[in-house]
Amino acid sequence: MNHLSDKSQIIEYIEPDDDVLGAIEGKDELHNENISGTCIKCGEERSKYICIKCEKYYICIKCGKERSHYQWCQPCERKISQESFTKWTSENKEIDKFLQESQLNSTKPQTFLEWIPFEKLENIKYLGNSERTLYSAVWMDGPRILWDQQNQEYKRSKVQVLVEEKQVNEILDELKIYLDCHLEDCVLLIQFYGISKHPKNNEYFIIKQYSQNGSLYKYISENSDNIDWEIRLHLLFYLAEDLKVLHNAGYVHRNFNPIDILVFDNSLCAISSLSKCHKILSLSKPKEIFGWQRYMAPEFLRYKPYTKACDIYSFGMIMYTVGTGMIPYYKSDDDHFLSLGICSGLRPKISINIPESFSKLVKRCWDDNPNFRPDISEICDTLLKWWSSVYHKYLSPTCLEFLVADKRNSSKFKILIKNPDVIETKDIILPDNKDLEPSEFIDFIVRNHLVKYINLNELSSTMEYVESGHFGTISKTIWKKTNSKVICKRIKNIESINHKLMEAFLHELNMHKRVDFCSRIIRILGISFDEITKEYLFIMQYADGGNLRNYLNNHFSELNWKDHKIKLAYQITEGIKYLHGENILHRDLHSKNIVIHEGEAKIIDLGIAKSTETETHLHSGVFGVIPYVDPKLLESDSYKYDKKSDIYSLGVLMWELSSGHPPFYDVNDLKMLTYNLLKGNREKTVPNTPYEYMKLYQSCWDGEPDERPSVEQVFYKLVEILNIYDDDDIIDTSFSQVDLDTESDKYADYRDPTLDELVF
Repeated sequence: MNHLSDKSQIIEYIEPDDDVLGAIEGKDELHNENISGTCIKCGEERSKYICIKCEKYYICIKCGKERSHYQWCQPCERKISQESFTKWTSENKEIDKFLQESQLNSTKPQTFLEWIPFEKLENIKYLGNSERTLYSAVWMDGPRILWDQQNQEYKRSKVQVLVEEKQVNEILDELKIYLDCHLEDCVLLIQFYGISKHPKNNEYFIIKQYSQNGSLYKYISENSDNIDWEIRLHLLFYLAEDLKVLHNAGYVHRNFNPIDILVFDNSLCAISSLSKCHKILSLSKPKEIFGWQRYMAPEFLRYKPYTKACDIYSFGMIMYTVGTGMIPYYKSDDDHFLSLGICSGLRPKISINIPESFSKLVKRCWDDNPNFRPDISEICDTLLKWWSSVYHKYLSPTCLEFLVADKRNSSKFKILIKNPDVIETKDIILPDNKDLEPSEFIDFIVRNHLVKYINLNELSSTMEYVESGHFGTISKTIWKKTNSKVICKRIKNIESINHKLMEAFLHELNMHKRVDFCSRIIRILGISFDEITKEYLFIMQYADGGNLRNYLNNHFSELNWKDHKIKLAYQITEGIKYLHGENILHRDLHSKNIVIHEGEAKIIDLGIAKSTETETHLHSGVFGVIPYVDPKLLESDSYKYDKKSDIYSLGVLMWELSSGHPPFYDVNDLKMLTYNLLKGNREKTVPNTPYEYMKLYQSCWDGEPDERPSVEQVFYKLVEILNIYDDDDIIDTSFSQVDLDTESDKYADYRDPTLDELVF
């Protein structure tokens, strides 16, 4: 039974990014799709607008200057904006100044806020007046969201918008918060377009993205009986991501409830109002209590300062609503006694039909002690893990909880699982006839629930080259559905995989399927197919910090031991621990296969990973970057790669975290390097490395595999080190200025000869 009473479409645009390419030989020539020329940076020949060697993309065809993002030339946009400033006015100097500054400083379409003449809004419909006065309308001109490839400019497109009446100061405050959240890759799902004004009533309006589905409150009220747990978890995950953006930008929401949340197509949730948001550091004891009482944290009801933990409490209540279809305490109509009850520990009862794991997280979120509530990052990771297991039908005990809650056919489960306590995951294999057409192969993957298919036109046409390895080529682009950066990996059909492209592609999918919900391993979001090049693509999570090697090169002087180096080692080890727990060997661990996202380490590239439970002859030979490869593998072709080989690579990575640069980067003779490694030579200890940490990585790279610790031993030793050393005990190993200058000079022109992946 649904106990909720009844109290907008995602606009697909392309987010630009910030790289360039080489020379311009004339604006007219740049319109030619087949243009070629010479890169002014490296002198190499380039095609179209791309210099692969410099890894750069796109210059502006109008001014010839570097763009600030994929398809956004800030100098040109500034010029256009300045020329238009005399053509419009809000009749409010504060608004005019704010909009002009936002346009001059905008680096992408999402942050380009406009003055929208009221006469450009048609089909205005009143949506109701509770706390807010809302209308829907059609903005006839629409925002600049469609990219014209031929003319290299944005075109406007008519859209339906949400119109909200507000005071001027409220509008400006909300838009400032919105712009703050778009700094440094923090991106809210909803888009704000600008400001308008009623010509007669002199009322000001904020114009933002519209949702056909309305609020989460309305959506759950109308659909709770018809949506499954995959959709519920998907909604909550994206809502958690939105709240994470706010928290990372230094804000708390302060009015977090289902009315202020919009549901878009594709089961996306987004925070719709930022009007009550506030900087965390500026908060003091509240003078008044506001919001929807049933979703308010008990400490806020006691007039204590509002913290991130208060938002987490509200999120727990929203989870309750999404999971049960009910508002909390729906039978209670006495607000005074309800407040007393909440402050005394009263919480809604959760039905036994709700998955136990879900119930436990909800209860943690609404714990009376704010210190015991999870943070938003943990919630995001947990929801992603659950959603992924349900979506991919990874039949773990947790997944079964959600599938059973969906009231699936009980006999189906008896066939799939005889003993739910013992779950065996088997790789999906191709049918005997492996000569499948691309459409047949993709259909095979989707039917087996390995991953979703993402049409190539859902991605930005701009693919920015990142790097190329032995087995594949990496690019980054924008997934227009979520307006977020993603990584595209193309597999090379080469001799190293015996020219078995489909098997290699499926092998990597199978490896990821087994670890898809581990937060320490980059996820595959979907697959695609390029009809022009006839290549299969993995669409993967984007890491904002790049690979570990570049991260250390760029940030090493800023890193200390406790807060950074040991924690990164711990996170890498945690990922390997998960792989080994699933009986998977990575087999290619080095600092380019570790990436940093939001300051945390994640493992990538399971292309040549293998299960210890099965035998594969797909990847012939020994692969890797020599300084990270177990010497036993270099010594004998017959030596079988095992978990201790991964541990050797982990030890080298731990040393690299202490030094800031790759091992043996100044050695050019690879044969001599191999010989020395076989003799037992290792990198020298970096001064001021904590003794326990040094002994740990040295034990990992011991020449005898049996003397190396297991990944569990490394993991728990790192936990112990983190607990033993406090900030005063850990010596910051940043080089002295003299050493740093010397090291930087030596490293500046360095070309690592071991970067190439070698096949033996």
